[in-house]
Amino acid sequence: MTQDTQLHAQISQRLLTELPRFFGGFEQALGELFQNCYRAGAQNVAVIYDPAKHTLILVDNGAGLDDPQKLLTAGETGWDETRVIEPAGVGAFAILRDEFTTRIEYVSHGAGDWEMILTPAILYGEVARVKWISNPTHATGLSVKLSLQPSIELTEQLICRARGFYPFQVKWTTSQATPAEDHAEWKTIEPDRPRTPDLTLETPVGVFEWARWRSTDRERVRAVQAVWEWRALASFELDEALSRAARTHVYFELAHEIVRDGNVRWFVEPSSGVRPKLPDRNALDDNEALHNAATALIDALVTRVLDEMRSLTASWPARLVESDLWRLCDAAGAAWQNTGYLLKHVLPILGWRRVEYADLDGVYVYDTSDGVEVETPQVTVYDRAALPVASRALNITLNILNAQGESVPSASLSADATDPRVTVIGLRVSESSPHIALAERIEVEGIGAIPHLLTEEDGFDLPGLEKVGAAVIFAGSPAAFLAEWARSDALVHTVFLHSESYFDWIGSDSGESQIERERMRNEVTLEVTQAFAPELIAARQRYYAVDALIEPTHAAGCAVAETLRRFADLQDDPIIRQQVPGLEECHEILKALEDVVETYAQELAGPAELG
Repeated sequence: MTQDTQLHAQISQRLLTELPRFFGGFEQALGELFQNCYRAGAQNVAVIYDPAKHTLILVDNGAGLDDPQKLLTAGETGWDETRVIEPAGVGAFAILRDEFTTRIEYVSHGAGDWEMILTPAILYGEVARVKWISNPTHATGLSVKLSLQPSIELTEQLICRARGFYPFQVKWTTSQATPAEDHAEWKTIEPDRPRTPDLTLETPVGVFEWARWRSTDRERVRAVQAVWEWRALASFELDEALSRAARTHVYFELAHEIVRDGNVRWFVEPSSGVRPKLPDRNALDDNEALHNAATALIDALVTRVLDEMRSLTASWPARLVESDLWRLCDAAGAAWQNTGYLLKHVLPILGWRRVEYADLDGVYVYDTSDGVEVETPQVTVYDRAALPVASRALNITLNILNAQGESVPSASLSADATDPRVTVIGLRVSESSPHIALAERIEVEGIGAIPHLLTEEDGFDLPGLEKVGAAVIFAGSPAAFLAEWARSDALVHTVFLHSESYFDWIGSDSGESQIERERMRNEVTLEVTQAFAPELIAARQRYYAVDALIEPTHAAGCAVAETLRRFADLQDDPIIRQQVPGLEECHEILKALEDVVETYAQELAGPAELG
């Protein structure tokens, strides 16, 4: 009969030799030494680097270590466990890599008074010898001297990153010195903060810092850091967790933009349940605790941003032109708030509606290497009184009329809005007038009568008007439309943009492309009169015939006036009057001709005005 076998978990010698490789590079190994300083209760740490001898010494004023064996026992920790969260007990192995160091000298005072020299060979069976100090000094602390490989290059920046955010003072020198010496060559190494955060939040899951990312930031890319036990680690897991939390937030667009455009640093509160991965702690565990913490952080951040923005905008007017927002922010000394994406998402939450429409008065064309391009400037306004609409036609119509001073509200596009009823009375459409339709009256529920309806390229998206192919529905007679058509660039540009063949109305002047507005006006005028007022065609023909005479008549009048002036000069000369006896009669004839031309010009003006 086979007996049961009892097994126990063990650690092989091979694993012991590989423990140092569980950690990252030299910077992380150095971070483990600073971590030991903190866990020993140190308030001050001195770092002495001798580049000529390739030695690095860290001296702290902590409690020291009672038993040096704890440094060499995987899973053991000799530090104050009230300052340690779930220690792995393998940090001392991080520096025992022959790529980093050839020799490590430990000296402890306080909890234990001893000296010990280690080399990486300790992992392969070499015995470490400890010398106990019989006459210890009154000072306490631990000194660690590393004999570095020549390939290791130490910089102040590396020390700055490795020291993390530990709440002790770190001073550094590259001269021969002792920690007790206080002279000018010591330099204090502060935690690595590129700049002061714009917002600092105290949350149940830890302190959260946010700073708007700027292209001038030295990182050049967003920095997302988690700080565990005072050590910062770039955290992809935190970045992803924050992004997921932002997508589920009630103001998800704002939350997403804040996360995407911010440098963040989170000092993890252990009670949140979030933990780093062991043994090297260079990444966070991606689990439910992290997701819950990220949700709490996003909630707190969005709430704080809205509170700050609410305070900033308290005295702003009800109508804001987008180009004025920068000035308002600057006047208030606001820096991080002065961003287009933030204002775009925050102002609607605070009660302003975003108003966007094409500036139909400002349409222009320009030449490029690929041909002619059409540019339509966009206008953006934030207006508390704007009317939410779903119809793009109603949006452009109301906003253009509002900009022209008509008594109509501006409009804000919203897919969820319910459009007011639009009633078109006496609609007239004609195949002969593909661009313009006429109506007796256009009324918008809650607003009243409006002079016209405009549409964009996709036509009239209003009930009952879907099949109207025109770009403009004008309320009024053909003559009233022609009068408005002659003066309104907005109507002309609406037709231009709506036309499938608008390039036919682009001409060239002095080598530069431009919209031929006068030709457009003439062609559309003819279309409207043929379709809706054929009786005006004869009047228009008379108008153009009379108009053709006005310029030469004016030129004739100018010529007669110039001749009369010269005759007046000649009449002042007695010799010329004597030699040309008929001069006075000629002057009278020209004077009479001037009267005739003036009368004729006045008679021409009547039909021209009628046209």
